[in-house]
Amino acid sequence: MEERLLTQTLIVHIIRTAKIPLIQSTAALPMLLVTLTIMAIGIYIPFSPIASGLGFVPLPASYFLWLALILSSYCVLT
Repeated sequence: MEERLLTQTLIVHIIRTAKIPLIQSTAALPMLLVTLTIMAIGIYIPFSPIASGLGFVPLPASYFLWLALILSSYCVLT
């Protein structure tokens, strides 16, 4: 579920410019802060006290390595 939230959040930065996002063209500070906040909340929820009530379980550390690879590949391909 996290990968969907993160890819949808990152796609906003990718499609907003014809330049290379986050390198040649950076969004305004409020947009960057909202993006980082959404991503941080999405990653935190499975580790939070409300996780069990929502049926979430913490993911292993190896998941985040794969997630970084998938997100990087997705950004490059998009």
